[in-house]
Amino acid sequence: MGASRPFIETGHDLQPVLAQYWWVLFLRGALAVAFGIITLAWPNPSLAVILVFVATWFFVDGVVGLLQSFTSAQRWPHILDGSLSITAAAVVIFYPGIAGLALTLTIAFWLIAKGMAQVLIAFRFGGTHTAAWLLGVVGVASAAFGTFLAHDPADALGTMKLIAGFAVLLGLSFVALGWWFER
Repeated sequence: MGASRPFIETGHDLQPVLAQYWWVLFLRGALAVAFGIITLAWPNPSLAVILVFVATWFFVDGVVGLLQSFTSAQRWPHILDGSLSITAAAVVIFYPGIAGLALTLTIAFWLIAKGMAQVLIAFRFGGTHTAAWLLGVVGVASAAFGTFLAHDPADALGTMKLIAGFAVLLGLSFVALGWWFER
């Protein structure tokens, strides 16, 4: 393992795999954008509706992450990524009586964990693809936004607008990644 390419194992190149499955990144991005737009367009739903939106987003994102592990030479980052999302969805589904603060903290910790996983995946590229920097930036932004939410979890509905806006930006980033790998 070279000093300039941490987490890289020789013989395992993610670029061809992600280029072949570019549509998975595109789909994850489109789902995040849809979640964000629906949440922004419907600003005052009940907490139950917000819980369904969030749990669905987490679960679908987790399933797609786990599916990516079947197409990757390096499976553990995708398994970690998908498992974190499905676990967060389970928390939201199995504890529906959680208050807005708990929901905000669940989303915050999910964003922090996913952000760290995305940074690890970006390091996995080790500069082998020009889009690796975008995945790293998305990971850092996700972890930073999660840290912001955990540090100051305001009221759930107000925070949901921030989360929805971030979901749109995150989704657009994944759409761009999918498009980049498709080229």
